[in-house]
Amino acid sequence: MGSKSFRWVKSDNKLYFSGPCKGCAGKESTFVPLYWDPDEGPPGNSAYEIDEDDEGNEHMLFEWDQCVIKCIKCKMLAIAFWVVDPSRETDEKGKPQPFLRYAELSHKEPNAPARAALPSSTPYEITTLVREAETCVGAHAFRSAAAMFRAAMEETLKFNGYDQSGNLEQRIKLAASERMLTIQLETRAHKCRSLGNESLHEGKAPSKEDVEDIYGLVLLLIESFYRTRKEVVAELRKLKRRVRRAK
Repeated sequence: MGSKSFRWVKSDNKLYFSGPCKGCAGKESTFVPLYWDPDEGPPGNSAYEIDEDDEGNEHMLFEWDQCVIKCIKCKMLAIAFWVVDPSRETDEKGKPQPFLRYAELSHKEPNAPARAALPSSTPYEITTLVREAETCVGAHAFRSAAAMFRAAMEETLKFNGYDQSGNLEQRIKLAASERMLTIQLETRAHKCRSLGNESLHEGKAPSKEDVEDIYGLVLLLIESFYRTRKEVVAELRKLKRRVRRAK
């Protein structure tokens, strides 16, 4: 569903979404965002596309954001995707305005989606994106999951200093050149980026296997940046105890 079908609704200064729901036989319904307070907005999910002109000056092409939303009637999940495009919509002061570009309806919310154990030092913004992606996987909404895992990967790179070097493809290459990513991780990171882009911009549905692969990639990326030495030592000690018991 595109921007003509879905729209933003504000009630008591809180942000909701409104549009026809497949789970309600196409009837109009209200969707509430998961994992973030409508008063606050999404917790740092924004991503950017930056271009460079002939003189080497960078400028923003557009910014996008996304979140998982749920029908208040039938509990159907969807992913809302909106864009701030400076060349498209502006207010009376010329400030770019967001418009809802994409909302994908998926299956009903699962009772107990799988939850990976993340390092204790993982920032809230990254954890939230991973949890949203896991909810999508549990609901077999693989297109939505690919978009959310892409956002989680980009947020992880941004939190670790890779946020001022062009688009996501260039940031991945920079992280790899600085040996923050192995060759294998770089290849999988580009796969995650491509699948997320195709899900958002082209509406392509990835396979379950592809989504599981990029899920693993995101977890490895988070582990490499946020697993503390204390946690690693504790896990090694547990492993040694298991080895001793096995002898």
